[in-house]
Amino acid sequence: MSGLPDVVAAAYERAVRNCPWVSAIWVGYLCACERRGLGYDHAKEVFERALAAGFQSAQDYLELWMALCQHQFRRLRAEGDKAAKEEMVGIWRETVERASTYMTQYFQDQGDPGCRIPIYRVSVQRLPWLDVHPHMLTGYFSHSAVGHTPTMASCTGSNGG
Repeated sequence: MSGLPDVVAAAYERAVRNCPWVSAIWVGYLCACERRGLGYDHAKEVFERALAAGFQSAQDYLELWMALCQHQFRRLRAEGDKAAKEEMVGIWRETVERASTYMTQYFQDQGDPGCRIPIYRVSVQRLPWLDVHPHMLTGYFSHSAVGHTPTMASCTGSNGG
């Protein structure tokens, strides 16, 4: 895998080949790709492979979906160009919607019993610093929810956002 040091890429490839049902390995792989600055296309390829791997529980799928949504959010947050940011907002919204639909379709009420996806969505939509047209982020919920701002702490081990 270009961009990742050979030893890291080889370790993750070996791990996902030998234990494809362990979602934490796939989430770690996504985070490693992000730390190395690989693009969204690469992260999406890893994600799609993970999605097809066959996990043991709805929680495993939820963790994978949340990792991809948060990856896209961090890309959006780092983007300086307003036009690119608005395009990324659209991609982020589609991914969050796909996550919600997927979890409902395959797991019904047990897919996201804590409503993590909707709470995450609302917590991002409430952020005042997103310098995009307001209509780009609104429209999913008319109520507010208390959530935390997604950070890269799970990927870097830091406390920063």
